[in-house]
Amino acid sequence: MKHSTPSNARGVQTRDPVKTRRRILRAATELFASQGRDATSVDQIARRSGFNKRMIYHYFGNKQGLYLAVLESEYSRIRQFASDLITQAPTRSELLDGLVEKYFQFLQQNPEFVSLLNWENSHGAEGLRQLVFGDMTQPLVNAISQSSLGPEQRQRHGASEEDNDEVQAVYIIMTILALCSYYFTNRHSLSVVFGLDLDQPDHMRRWLAHIKEVVRLGLGEAQ
Repeated sequence: MKHSTPSNARGVQTRDPVKTRRRILRAATELFASQGRDATSVDQIARRSGFNKRMIYHYFGNKQGLYLAVLESEYSRIRQFASDLITQAPTRSELLDGLVEKYFQFLQQNPEFVSLLNWENSHGAEGLRQLVFGDMTQPLVNAISQSSLGPEQRQRHGASEEDNDEVQAVYIIMTILALCSYYFTNRHSLSVVFGLDLDQPDHMRRWLAHIKEVVRLGLGEAQ
């Protein structure tokens, strides 16, 4: 029995499902980021990717399945560099410095992710609630909490005796994520308010160094 080979919207045969899936994900990421999930249609994704709707449904089931695949794809990249940092950074300070730098660079190089985050937050994280993050967040929390905060550091963080080290590690991670994200979600308005061009590489470099210093000071590890 002869099996048909999938073809894209232009009638060109494709024998590489990995590349096909990647192209559809790329097109969907761009459209979801620029328009939001609800305003993006499968027809638009098909036109942008060059593959017909049948191919999209074959790989992702429906638009919601494709949207979740986009989120999972983006977070898998964060999971990868976090995993690399955990295995490579010899000290907690270097792990945190690396986390600041890698996440900041990730946001700088992937503006679509910033837009996707904004959309998710404005819609109650509907998509993220359907994903599983334990395998990404827990190893990082464990790595940071292994070096517990001393009494002075716990007082500085406002931690009570009942607070465990894992909770404090989560707060540290959230501080890093917030300071990195804020720059990219607000740089245009802040540029106007303060008369700066925060798109300039020098400002990005200085803000990155500032975040690292803030984290070190907060942990009593300033160099």
